[in-house]
Amino acid sequence: MNLFGKLLLLFIFILSRTSGSAQPSLHHLQGLLNENVYNLYSDKKGFLWIGHDLGVARFDGKFISNFANDSALNLGSTDITEDNYGRIWYHNFIGQIFYIDGEKNYMLTSYDWKKENKFPVIMCYKNELVATSNFGLFSCNTNTLSGKYLTNKGKNLLSNSISICNDTLLVMDNNNQFYRKEGDTIVEINFINKSGKPFLPSPYNHLAPLNYNDTIIMYNNNASRYYVLRFKNNQVELLSQHTSKSYINTVRLYQHKIWIHTKANSFNLNNSDTINAGNLTDLVTDQFNNTWYASLQNGVNYFNGEEEWKEENLSFLEGNDFVRCLNNFKNYTIYGTQSGKIVVVNNNSSIKPIIKNIPSNSGSVENIFVFPNNRILVAASLGTYIYNFMDNRLYEISINNTLKTIDYNENKLLLGYSNRLEEIKITDSLKYYLFNKEIGIKNENQYINQIRNAITQQSN
Repeated sequence: MNLFGKLLLLFIFILSRTSGSAQPSLHHLQGLLNENVYNLYSDKKGFLWIGHDLGVARFDGKFISNFANDSALNLGSTDITEDNYGRIWYHNFIGQIFYIDGEKNYMLTSYDWKKENKFPVIMCYKNELVATSNFGLFSCNTNTLSGKYLTNKGKNLLSNSISICNDTLLVMDNNNQFYRKEGDTIVEINFINKSGKPFLPSPYNHLAPLNYNDTIIMYNNNASRYYVLRFKNNQVELLSQHTSKSYINTVRLYQHKIWIHTKANSFNLNNSDTINAGNLTDLVTDQFNNTWYASLQNGVNYFNGEEEWKEENLSFLEGNDFVRCLNNFKNYTIYGTQSGKIVVVNNNSSIKPIIKNIPSNSGSVENIFVFPNNRILVAASLGTYIYNFMDNRLYEISINNTLKTIDYNENKLLLGYSNRLEEIKITDSLKYYLFNKEIGIKNENQYINQIRNAITQQSN
């Protein structure tokens, strides 16, 4: 399904849920409520990435962006990770590897997924994206995006899992043999027990793809066991082994602790913290201190970190006026009120809020959206405006319709109204306006006219 189709489905779903009420402490990301969620990842920019049954989604705190690739033969996605260049990598469940760069989704063609007998495990390691393979260890240079297969003395190894310890990449094959990556070769290393004797566990073991000091977790669902290992003196040592009372979904890091997520519960190895529900696969805390839970049972949920709602007195509200919408943008909070006020509050300063009134015949401020050029798209009860709070100028775009939601990429702008979805092609000149933060007043008038004409012509 292409980007437009996914956004259309999401838009329809949002419209169908507008009469629902939100719980004060536990919220559902509505579009993913009924999907299996396999993986969560919080990137360096603070975005939350979600791997689920229908692909990969990015959540910025208010909007969901879905990323798809026409070459994908399976939509289920997991193992989301990020390289040193800010690219987001993941794979689907038939083994195709993809990366997202500059809002575009690409398939990594140098990994020959058609010759693999199962999907890979992937991790970012230094300047590489590494993946398990039937032909050794696959390595993609994240600078050049060129890929190759690494072997042990020229012989293929059926690598099934990988882990990172003390800045060393460790690999395990189907025979429970351990290797370490040394440049472009794979070197065999010993696996011993506490007494220093060679240790060979039962088949079907897998390393958890973690990067946690010198500790390694290995698990085996066929034997209902998990193992705690240590990488030291260039060999792997068994520290302890334990019985798992339930099927292990994943082993992940959360707040610098190792969590084991099973069908029955989730627990960490550092203390007695336990979550006794959910069939979880992942936990993440985002930049706003929200804790996110990925589940094979309940989709994706989050807890907002507050035990109860807190009342905040806003000095700019007068009489019976109240806030209808708000949006956080850099160091600012932008409010829209029932009486038709746009209020911009600098959260790091005691200066007075900037206040702008929309025309009285437009009613209330229903929604506020911020474009990359720092301009604010204001959706009123009737009509649409663009507001530049830096010079307190308001531009009328349309006097008709009530805008409910928007989404966009570099090629198109989607506008969701109460009864339809409109798609506007973004021309080169319009793109310059939407994504350029340095637009002066002279040029701004020109591009305001462009976006006004585009929206008005589409609506007519």
